Amino acid sequence: MSLAEPWPFWLGGAFLGAVTVVHLAWTGRILSVSGIVARMLRWRQDQHERESELALSKGSLDDALLAATLRQFGEQARALAPSCDEDSMSGVCGSSNRVRLPVSAGAVFLVAMAIGGTISALLAGGPTIEWTLGDEFERLAPGAFASVALPLAGGLMVGFGARMAGGCTSSHGLSGCARLERGSLMATAAFFAGGVAISLLLERLS
Repeated sequence: MSLAEPWPFWLGGAFLGAVTVVHLAWTGRILSVSGIVARMLRWRQDQHERESELALSKGSLDDALLAATLRQFGEQARALAPSCDEDSMSGVCGSSNRVRLPVSAGAVFLVAMAIGGTISALLAGGPTIEWTLGDEFERLAPGAFASVALPLAGGLMVGFGARMAGGCTSSHGLSGCARLERGSLMATAAFFAGGVAISLLLERLS
């Protein structure tokens, strides 16, 4: 297998699956590239939210939740939480100790993606710079304005759609489907259906 040729689907899928598993094991969170980008774009708000989480990271929120539950339902409610710490009542009702990673961690991830792509291109004999999107695109959308406006509009639509769907192909197609999340299965089906529909439309136009 040459590095200049596409990988077999099973090998590429295995590596993508390994990336999601390692990311989950290392960070405790599912992989979502669009989520990382969104956090970086609103890093001030994200930093404020992270500081608020850090203030509750020692179980104070869990203590308050358990105390309110015991007041409302009595001591018998404690039997429903066998992992309760009987002395301090900490860390039993939620995940307040799970604080989000700093924005810098997301920046490192995105930079690593760019470095990995560059290394792959170098090993394959590149990289090369292309000033056009290909003959087929030029035929369907001739002119300098279309060559800039259409990709820009497509990128905006993809970004808006990813946030509207609650995740991109990495979070839904890889992480979500691996967890058999109903929303991710539906979102991934929509991704594929949209891709097939557009491919058939472009074939008809050509």
